[in-house]
Amino acid sequence: MENTPGDSPSPTQQLHLAITSYWRTQVIGTVARLGIADLLAGGARDSDSLAAELGVHPEALFRLMRAGLATGLFVAFAERTFALTPMGEGLCANVPGSLRELAIIQ
Repeated sequence: MENTPGDSPSPTQQLHLAITSYWRTQVIGTVARLGIADLLAGGARDSDSLAAELGVHPEALFRLMRAGLATGLFVAFAERTFALTPMGEGLCANVPGSLRELAIIQ
């Protein structure tokens, strides 16, 4: 379902985006509520250490991180190790123009 730069999304791509929009907003909101972007602001971290710091189930957080990878919030460096993308940085509390609060109330 890839399109090249300058191409309009195909009807199938548009439908796919519409179908998956709800879970994407849920992933973004959960990442924002947990403050994961702030924890990753200093660089890549593994999901197990993040889970320990957040006090959440390691496997559940790993699944959330993989969903964040699919939504463009994170990049993966190694097994279970993630870092912020420029888009994910917009969920940090202290950055100018942060959308963290908007993501939380959605």
